[in-house]
Amino acid sequence: MGSVLDLRGKICPEPFLVIMKRFSELEPGESIEAMLDSWRCVLLLVEAMKSTKTGVADVEEKDDYYYVRVTKLR
Repeated sequence: MGSVLDLRGKICPEPFLVIMKRFSELEPGESIEAMLDSWRCVLLLVEAMKSTKTGVADVEEKDDYYYVRVTKLR
């Protein structure tokens, strides 16, 4: 999709839902990148990818937010 979603300041589960909607529109191999400040939503994303086995979430902790890249596997 190209750009990084800035979802900082959004209350969970809104960031999770936004990312999952965009994720459903991806083709295998494509990714979504987002900035989040909700650790709870980061955990939800990681667990959703593990449980469904449809994608992988890579998380990098920054100074005051989390940078997440979610890649569709199938």
